[in-house]
Amino acid sequence: MGTEDKNIIKRLKKLKRKKYFTTTDAITLGISGRMLSYYTEKKLITRLGQGAYIFTEMQGVDLESIVKEILVQVPRAIICLETALRFHNLTEEASANIHIMVPKHNVPRRKLNGVKIYRVNSKILNIGVIKKNNMKITGIERTIIDMLKFNFPLSKIISVFNETRVKRKQVSFSDLKKMALVFRVNSKFKNFMEAIL
Repeated sequence: MGTEDKNIIKRLKKLKRKKYFTTTDAITLGISGRMLSYYTEKKLITRLGQGAYIFTEMQGVDLESIVKEILVQVPRAIICLETALRFHNLTEEASANIHIMVPKHNVPRRKLNGVKIYRVNSKILNIGVIKKNNMKITGIERTIIDMLKFNFPLSKIISVFNETRVKRKQVSFSDLKKMALVFRVNSKFKNFMEAIL
């Protein structure tokens, strides 16, 4: 390991105090995106998603800690879609991004690396939202409706629904039907219902 390599690792380790760091954080310390790729290949760091990294030995840092750090930056955000599925223990898949919803009029000005933001009308933002560990998260029914709304493959939505049965989680069909009307996904909802019955 050369002197330049040691200097870069020393600068990179300044980011260890954070639960995860972004490409922007690294660039601020003079570490290029190319060097991040190099250290990812060398397994010093692990890529969490687009522009988000964690030190490999810290990989045990849980999703909740990462999400809470993001919610500090976007306090009115609601955890949704694939990230909500992980909180509901309905998927093992690690998404490349943290998925959050925000009111249309309150979108963060700066880009958050590793975060996918969905802008939603504030009148319907809180429908089907629950609180879990002081975080707002879409409930299972709302998550399924959002998956229909944002055109997730029907096979994935059915897989999530089947997982609710396996894990014995209650799903209210009347709530699903009401939300399908509110979110204007009636025809997609009908296809979903035909597929699961």
